[in-house]
Amino acid sequence: MAVQKKGRALIIKRRTSTGPDVYTTVCGMKARSVTINNNPVDVSVPDCVAPEGVVYAAQAAGVQAWQFTGSGLYDDDANWAAVINDVATQVFDTYYQIVIPGIGTVTGPFCVDGLSFSGSEQGNMEFEGTWRSNGAVTWAAEA
Repeated sequence: MAVQKKGRALIIKRRTSTGPDVYTTVCGMKARSVTINNNPVDVSVPDCVAPEGVVYAAQAAGVQAWQFTGSGLYDDDANWAAVINDVATQVFDTYYQIVIPGIGTVTGPFCVDGLSFSGSEQGNMEFEGTWRSNGAVTWAAEA
């Protein structure tokens, strides 16, 4: 029987130091998702021998983008301060790791595309954030 993975194990981590790389989890996530987009490039061409014939669709690798979205309770710690600084100063190449349990890990430069905070008078402060890949990423399938 297949083993179910817990959704809370889907996490995003921010690189906090290099040599060796150390990644720290962005805490407080209650809901999260990952999207992988592959936008192909149309390379369809008519047949040279019979150009009046049917042109069959052909595609090549195009633009690949990774997106992580999360929301939850804001956790006031040093890692969150660094994430907020990335947004406020428009840093677009901070390295993040997205861990997808049972599937693998993607590592590379990400930008925080959007970050919003909200809160009620008696509740905790909440956040919603979106991280998008910004360049080549490394994919490591879980063994």
